[in-house]
Amino acid sequence: VLRHAPGWTARACYPGRLAPVDFEPDELPRWVSAAHELPEGQLPPRHVEVCGPVPILERLTLVDTPGVGGLDSTHGELATEAAADATVLLFVVDASAPFSAAELRFLATAAERVETVVFALTKTDRFRGWREVLDADRALLAEHAPRFAGAPFHPVSARMFEAAGRAP
Repeated sequence: VLRHAPGWTARACYPGRLAPVDFEPDELPRWVSAAHELPEGQLPPRHVEVCGPVPILERLTLVDTPGVGGLDSTHGELATEAAADATVLLFVVDASAPFSAAELRFLATAAERVETVVFALTKTDRFRGWREVLDADRALLAEHAPRFAGAPFHPVSARMFEAAGRAP
């Protein structure tokens, strides 16, 4: 969870269980990445809050959730909890394949709670068939979460972004 504050702070949160644990923001990877070990004696948090002097965060709170179809069954649960309070959902989906069953279940549930959804279709530079995946995603939305069938999709390519940055 990213929020505005006059200075940088970070804390691990355990709602209803334990008091939050404050930590230095440069320790963030140890608290949120499976590739790093938690500090000794610490339990995995339910979520982490990072606050800082970022102007856009004066007007919004950004919640970055794990993928709904991820490695852990709690990923979908965490994303659903976050979406329950959201006004807008930016749903990031990979261009390698159409929506998974877990993603469609999540979107059907989100349709009951979230007013607006926008889709980012990532890695379009890596998959030639991304347009077919986009068409399949739109068809799946029409069937499983019809409220979002007309939502905008934004194709995204990190490679094109980097190339644009090098262009004169």
